[in-house]
Amino acid sequence: MNKNILLVICLTLLSACTTVQDLKKIDSSRYFVLEKDHLRVERRGIGNYLIIEGLLAGKYKEFAEDKDGTYFVGEGHPVVILWNKPAEEYQKTKVVKPGKYLYGSLEGGLWLPKKGSIEKAKLFFTIRQKDDGSSSGGLVAYGISGMVEGSLDYVPFDSEEEFLNNLRIVEN
Repeated sequence: MNKNILLVICLTLLSACTTVQDLKKIDSSRYFVLEKDHLRVERRGIGNYLIIEGLLAGKYKEFAEDKDGTYFVGEGHPVVILWNKPAEEYQKTKVVKPGKYLYGSLEGGLWLPKKGSIEKAKLFFTIRQKDDGSSSGGLVAYGISGMVEGSLDYVPFDSEEEFLNNLRIVEN
């Protein structure tokens, strides 16, 4: 089975299908600035896969909330998710290419829990799957990708405790 089809099917099953438009927008002037990229590099899984995940330098503005936390979104494509060959390429070049599907630099930011929440910090990004179907398995994959297009997905980021503890949120 084409690996892109499998990826899309898994996303369909796992995605809660929440989109940015579904979030409760808030009028806030809170933000934080990353002076430099914060990327964690680790090997995980049975295959000992090289994985790089994190945030690119820039300004992240609070723009929405849910019952457990708040969303800080960065400009452009600030969320980095790289696995295997793209991660190895990044280590050589230090260049992150804009993402296609789920890898590269993606739209999104950092979700932080509210005080008292049992939830943990996580990266969030917008799933961009939609294409003409020619590269992802044809009509069936195209239809499935349309179901998750624009949905939010999350990557746990609570392992970055020092980074999170030193994050300075500015309240204007």
